[in-house]
Amino acid sequence: MKNIAIAILLLSTLNSCIKTLELEAKDKTSKLVVNSLFLSGEIWKVHVSKSLSVLDRGNLEDVTNATVKIIEEDGNSFILPHFVNGIYRPTGITIGISENKKFKIEVSAPGFKTVTSENICPQKTLISSASYTDSKNELGFEAIDRKIKVSIKDRSGEENYYVLEYEVYQFRIDTNSTTGQIDTTVNGGGISYLESSSPFVDGSGSSFSTPFITFTDNLFDGKTQEITFSSYIYDNGIGSNHSINRVSLYTVSKETYRYYKSMNAYIKAEDNPFAEPVQVFSNIENGFGIFAGKSKSEFIF
Repeated sequence: MKNIAIAILLLSTLNSCIKTLELEAKDKTSKLVVNSLFLSGEIWKVHVSKSLSVLDRGNLEDVTNATVKIIEEDGNSFILPHFVNGIYRPTGITIGISENKKFKIEVSAPGFKTVTSENICPQKTLISSASYTDSKNELGFEAIDRKIKVSIKDRSGEENYYVLEYEVYQFRIDTNSTTGQIDTTVNGGGISYLESSSPFVDGSGSSFSTPFITFTDNLFDGKTQEITFSSYIYDNGIGSNHSINRVSLYTVSKETYRYYKSMNAYIKAEDNPFAEPVQVFSNIENGFGIFAGKSKSEFIF
């Protein structure tokens, strides 16, 4: 088997970066790599590049002359024009992607086989409540251990797949003794790395190595379920007395779930020379990449 290099989306919250991965292939023929994790309510955004065999001595390249067609389940279709750096997106005012609909993508470019895929944008599951408790870090880190509880109401009679992210922003608010004005000092924050011991969370009990957790509703179909997880909250010495917390619950298709789960395994194995190689999930016919849907609900507390 030959190794090939591809550019694929490595996701963190709504932002994404392009990361080079090595995959196995039966031949060294360059293929189209299509990446789009589409989100309900957002506009379409598709990145197109080409795979590169390790036998080739070039650089990974964006494909800027592709024809990218989105086909809706009712048969309507439209072409996404190239925007910049291999990214294809609509121009002008556009209606956001709808939940509970299936979409197909067809991408062609000179010198490549046409690639296709299809997926659904699922209906979102709402967060009912969220809270946290803090305790002193027992390992001596300049941090606190935060345990977060999130309650969700799962829909019954269907297989539901979830990805959960947590953001926290720490700051200090004081009253200036001279002016009487309120002084606010930001103490940093952003996406947190997570750990969970919940029995239905994939890889429960593992270390804080990924910025998201994945799970299904196999053990709580149709019930209101509490999800518990932990994170380290670091303090730069100013002594934060306030925080803003945001939990993002993504209801995802089965393919999106498999992609995130494989990325989770890839991240954990990346710096371990003894780990088994991880194959990142792809659902692009005749090519590589991911075309899969998700919807999001948020809870800020």
